[in-house]
Amino acid sequence: MTYVYALQNGNVTVHYENEAGETIETAKEVAKDVATGTAYDTTTAEIKKDRIQTADGKVYKLKEVKAGSAAETGKVSDTPAVITYVYELVKTPDNSTPNKPIPEKPEIPKPQEPGTPDVPNPDKPTPQPNPEHPSAPTPSPELPNPETPIPEPTPEPDTPRPETPVSPDPEAPTYETGKREELPNTGTEANAGLAGAGLLTLLAGLGLGFFKKKEDESE
Repeated sequence: MTYVYALQNGNVTVHYENEAGETIETAKEVAKDVATGTAYDTTTAEIKKDRIQTADGKVYKLKEVKAGSAAETGKVSDTPAVITYVYELVKTPDNSTPNKPIPEKPEIPKPQEPGTPDVPNPDKPTPQPNPEHPSAPTPSPELPNPETPIPEPTPEPDTPRPETPVSPDPEAPTYETGKREELPNTGTEANAGLAGAGLLTLLAGLGLGFFKKKEDESE
């Protein structure tokens, strides 16, 4: 007689619970109907999660492996292996919407209506006028009107200045004085020239007469 045996399959499942034993995430089937003797490992980051956030915004942190769980690593057997990870609550959300903070609406200042007086700021005191030392208003400079022509200044007539007579320097000879001083010398030089010319004429006449007389004697 021969007995025939069929290879059995096995399953490996991981559960996620909080400290109260409530399921916080859907269980993960690591191995389903897998031949026995197949190796499995539930310590990977995809299976053994460090943190879990639920749909209501609560965040849980891995605390421990629940007592009575199967080994985290091993081989599939015909007995189902169940590993349960326990998580503890670490944060409670402030609002019902998970991971979506409500933005604050900025305050938009309302425009002031025309004719409405300004409301004084209580934090900023209004300066009071000092009666003993009143502040003098600062005059604003007047700008010339471009349409009004600016009159040109009238030139004042030149006032004739009296001429101061210049007294001649007795030591410096003037033109008239030099002329008077040169007149006697000029006359003397003229007389001497006339005398020389007359002497030459006389000598020339005597010479002509001497040669004429000599010609007469020779004839």
